[in-house]
Amino acid sequence: MALMIFSPRGGSNLLSRMNPLIKLICLILFCAASASSSSLQLAAMLAFILILALIIHMPLFQYLIKTPSLLILTAFIFLTELAVAKNMQNAIYEASKFFFLIMLGMIMMDTTHPDDLAASIGSILSKAFGKKAWSFSSDVMLTLSMIPRIFSTSRAMLLARRARGGSFFSHPIKNLSSYTLSLFLMLLDDLKNFDLALECRLYDPLAPRRGPGYRISDISAIIIALGCFLWTKLL
Repeated sequence: MALMIFSPRGGSNLLSRMNPLIKLICLILFCAASASSSSLQLAAMLAFILILALIIHMPLFQYLIKTPSLLILTAFIFLTELAVAKNMQNAIYEASKFFFLIMLGMIMMDTTHPDDLAASIGSILSKAFGKKAWSFSSDVMLTLSMIPRIFSTSRAMLLARRARGGSFFSHPIKNLSSYTLSLFLMLLDDLKNFDLALECRLYDPLAPRRGPGYRISDISAIIIALGCFLWTKLL
């Protein structure tokens, strides 16, 4: 999971050059479109997103292999819908809708840096809220930056515990309590080091930051996303 949570691969591609705020708006529009889409419309949007993932060379197979829980959830949704509604087509539709949302999240996180997203949000909100917008932007940036650290730290601790022969099956409550406490203390140390690093760099949460500019591709993306939204709402 840590491979996906706002851990962009770097490099330059069609989506990484887009303004993060525009990508966020497009993601919201696509999510809203999928909520009221027919089977044919959902299939078309899913095909479009998969082609887009191939164009930007996103390691989709690697992401899915590293996060089997997403595939398990997709299968669980399919089996649940099949058991309740006893309709194969509806079960496939619901599972595909969930997978479509997974794909949107993967693409967003694969091509978006937290700093750029926070700066874009701050630049828009600052016109109405001034320095408070930049303070909120800093909170967003710091939160998004720590999320992958939490996942990677918990995974590293779990692998270290397994390497020492530890198992949660023997005394599960005791081992789980010990693991949780150790993880919490390590994350507090990480936060302290992160705070010291920011202080050493004279980080000012109220300082304006320049986000990525807007391109013609941003306008095209909004038109496509809005078109899909209207297509599912009106047809």
